[in-house]
Amino acid sequence: MFSAGAAAETRKVERPQNWKEAGDSGWAQPVYDSDTQRRAIQRDFLTKVYGILAVQLLFTCALCAVFMFVEPIQYFVVGNIWFTLLLFVLAIANLISLFFCKNMYPCECPTSVHE
Repeated sequence: MFSAGAAAETRKVERPQNWKEAGDSGWAQPVYDSDTQRRAIQRDFLTKVYGILAVQLLFTCALCAVFMFVEPIQYFVVGNIWFTLLLFVLAIANLISLFFCKNMYPCECPTSVHE
């Protein structure tokens, strides 16, 4: 993994706002062999994205169902307000950290991790 002395370096990536701006700054447009290939790639991407969203939604519904229908968990959550407040604070902290790290990427990982 990472060595003990290695500092986590990050870099900021400047992204163009549209294809005209991208072309002006030297970014190449995507190249497809045919219109059929382009549509297949776009369809596969949408299938992947909506599949991930569907799994997240099912997980959220299952977790909500557990908190709504399992009585010992209901009593624990209602009886211990600190638990709800803790989860709220953790969620807000997560959102704030994601906001500040949105343009930061980790440094290159050692090749031994990927082998």
